Amino acid sequence: MDSRILHKECLSLSRAGYRVTLIAPHTQNTEVAGVSIRAVRPPAGRWSRVSLTLAEIWRLAVRADADLYHLHDPELLPLGLALRCRGKKVIYDVHDHFPELAAITNYRPLRGPLNRLPSPFIRAMENLAAPRMSAIVAAVEDLGERFVLLNPKCVVVHNLPIPQELAPLEPISWRQRTSSVTYIGTFTRWRGLFELVQAMDFLPPQLDCAIVLAGSLKPHWRRQIARLPGYHKVRIVGPLDRSGVRDLLATVRAGLSVFHPLPFIPVSWPIKIFEYMAAGIPVIASDFPLWHEFLGEPPAGLFVDPLDPKSVANAIEYILGHPREAEQMGQLGRRMIEERYNWASEEQKLLHLYEELSH
Repeated sequence: MDSRILHKECLSLSRAGYRVTLIAPHTQNTEVAGVSIRAVRPPAGRWSRVSLTLAEIWRLAVRADADLYHLHDPELLPLGLALRCRGKKVIYDVHDHFPELAAITNYRPLRGPLNRLPSPFIRAMENLAAPRMSAIVAAVEDLGERFVLLNPKCVVVHNLPIPQELAPLEPISWRQRTSSVTYIGTFTRWRGLFELVQAMDFLPPQLDCAIVLAGSLKPHWRRQIARLPGYHKVRIVGPLDRSGVRDLLATVRAGLSVFHPLPFIPVSWPIKIFEYMAAGIPVIASDFPLWHEFLGEPPAGLFVDPLDPKSVANAIEYILGHPREAEQMGQLGRRMIEERYNWASEEQKLLHLYEELSH
């Protein structure tokens, strides 16, 4: 379940005294730290199944009879408009550049009926619905710049980590860590999947290093990377819960985020970069100016050409060959999370918006 939605926004609102119900794909109805979760069947990709899913979301939303509804997917915008017609207050939370993502070959950003619709349609739907929402929450500045033109009540709430969530439960010396690096997240070509695998083949044979891929890896991607040089040094562990992510980051020596330079990527705020920093490990990241700002000066990691597997390999080799410097990079990153890049300040923006809409 999405960490931004449940562990940050929902739990922050619950602690602030709001009665929060999360309607989302899940195996069963349950409760997490005061947040009531109402499960709906996960979309299966077919129109008939998806229609049933949206109908179930609508039924549960109406039954909740909430004072305020907070939507997190563009496919739910028609339901948001219907709720507005019923006199309800509705927030649209824009996590991503959905029209741009929809235009990328071999990538379907949405989990519902819009996953086969063209980019112009998604943009038109957002442009139609956004002015009619009670407020917009945007995850990054450039999304905020777009949506504030559509709706003046637009707040940027970055998806930043909770510092204590990913800190190791027990202090681990750098020498005890495995000779491995990791990428955690969703796997696609533009997220650097092929370059990560190929980079392993450029490492010196005597360097006993593996890359741990943690996340949802579609069968067709697995088949393709299995044919690449370097695959024999890849370890695939599948999706991890939050404790699993914390435990993995406590054992590796670097986290990678080598996204391709698509138009919207260099201005993005990848949560994984900040989670690596929160875990106290160096970051190996694409060489984008904004990402230099995140890692500070001196940087809490190394920058690479995301389209060049050898550049990625050189960074991995440096991290493994300079343990003292690598540990210092990790400590710098951890300090930046504690002092600047954390959920506490973003939480206040969210709570202030809810307070305004509650009156």
